[in-house]
Amino acid sequence: MRLKVAVRRLLGGKRAYRALEFMWFILTFRSHRWMAFTRMHLSARTPRDFNGVLHYKMLYDRNPLLPVFADKLSMRAFVVERLGESYLPRLIHVTQSASEMAKSLPQSEFVVKLSNGSGSVLICTRLISALDSTGLDCNPRSVCLAPPDHVSKDGLERLFGAWMELPNYAWYPGRRVVEWAYSATISHLLAEELLVTEQKQLVQDLKFFTFSGRVRFINFISRHSTPHAGVQRQTLADLLSPNWERLGVTKEDWAPHPDLPERPRNLENMIKAAEELSRGTDFLRVDMYDLGSRIIVGELTNYPMAGKNTFRPASFSTVIRQMWCPTYGPLAEATMHRSALRHHE
Repeated sequence: MRLKVAVRRLLGGKRAYRALEFMWFILTFRSHRWMAFTRMHLSARTPRDFNGVLHYKMLYDRNPLLPVFADKLSMRAFVVERLGESYLPRLIHVTQSASEMAKSLPQSEFVVKLSNGSGSVLICTRLISALDSTGLDCNPRSVCLAPPDHVSKDGLERLFGAWMELPNYAWYPGRRVVEWAYSATISHLLAEELLVTEQKQLVQDLKFFTFSGRVRFINFISRHSTPHAGVQRQTLADLLSPNWERLGVTKEDWAPHPDLPERPRNLENMIKAAEELSRGTDFLRVDMYDLGSRIIVGELTNYPMAGKNTFRPASFSTVIRQMWCPTYGPLAEATMHRSALRHHE
């Protein structure tokens, strides 16, 4: 406090001190953004791990399919073209109006998504207990969970309005990451049917990591397993091979399942579907759900975690780099040379 008073006197008053304080904030803020932006460029020049691969992809990959994948609305048409309409959840409503979406939703169970963002999902279902409910005042970039009796029209309108005000992930000066695929997308609100298994449980996520049209590993995530009495649900995840074998790797801060998760009934067909959807790309993450009687495509992701993925052990991220063969940008020539050597062998 004494230091502040001394600086104010030195500068000649409170206004001059406030001006200097504001200038310092701007300089440090922009410096932080510039350093992060520069780190991404350096990572992309010589990718050594999975995050470097994604940074390289953001900077150099201009495949016209990427904006299609980044928009959940246009993605639906792409899935119909390659797989058929049966691979999609039933669409209830599409709009750009928060109030219109809030008024058009059914009274019971549904899912609402923002068409061009990460997170920004509301799951409304009786299968969510009050203990697990986040309510409607959750982070706009997160997955919100709420039972029907915790949902109001006013709360829905506020939440959807906050989603529609979010900037998309396209590049603009000072932004920390460059996610080109979002640059041409327009925000919409999508309401879809709630997906449940034949056992009347919420579906579990299967994220298929594909490289050059081949599934190389799967991230199986359980967020809605039945908890013990009075204990909040926990997110469990395992990285598995296409043969459903554990890789001994965990992702982010998620704990692994105590036992090997049960192999999905439709795993082989899901792998085929993921590889068909990723045809024509160097990398794509395909998110799907196994309902038993149906396979559903939930999302196609170009840049998982915006290039901020964490693996344990960290060396697995370097292993992923070896799976990747870019056909664009400065490294395209090296890829072609490597392919020629393999063909010669």
